[in-house]
Amino acid sequence: MENHFARLGFEPRPWLDPELLKSRFVELSATMHPDKAAAENKSTSERDFQDLNTAFNTLRNTRSRLLHLLAISGAPKSEHIQNVPPSALQYFSPVAEATNRADTLIKRKSAATSPMLKVQLMEEALPQIDAIQSLQHQLQQNITAIEETLKQTTNTWREPPTPALLTQLSESAAALGFFERWTAQLQERIGALTF
Repeated sequence: MENHFARLGFEPRPWLDPELLKSRFVELSATMHPDKAAAENKSTSERDFQDLNTAFNTLRNTRSRLLHLLAISGAPKSEHIQNVPPSALQYFSPVAEATNRADTLIKRKSAATSPMLKVQLMEEALPQIDAIQSLQHQLQQNITAIEETLKQTTNTWREPPTPALLTQLSESAAALGFFERWTAQLQERIGALTF
């Protein structure tokens, strides 16, 4: 398995400074761009540039970076989520309720033909949009808290990581998966309710 950290010149860590990562990517992109390669090296250069892009995209997202770190650290890959992280468990009902309420209103809105009814439904949607945005804010706070923990973990990171630390990182990745998915689903509902 390719080590995306090494490709960008970083030691494997749970947290990377986003600005430093972007700076390193831009610097390497400038030197590795296929347009700068000789004709006989074009194919290799394109593949290397594509690998650089893959590494950057993997490392810039916290969850995908954690999953990659777990993979290169030898942590067993779970085929499915058996245990929902406690930090995510409490949001199952609120997210389901918010999406169900929004979906019901979206269905009514798409069936409406009268301009007056559409205005009325838009007024009805405003409190739901506010509630969804409040829920998104709570989810984002959880994402931020996980990222703060990862920053602290990076300061004490040692190779090889302990099994307990790998379990913690795995739980963080799982929680981020839920929070990111829910945030995107809620954003879709806001868009459908707004337009």
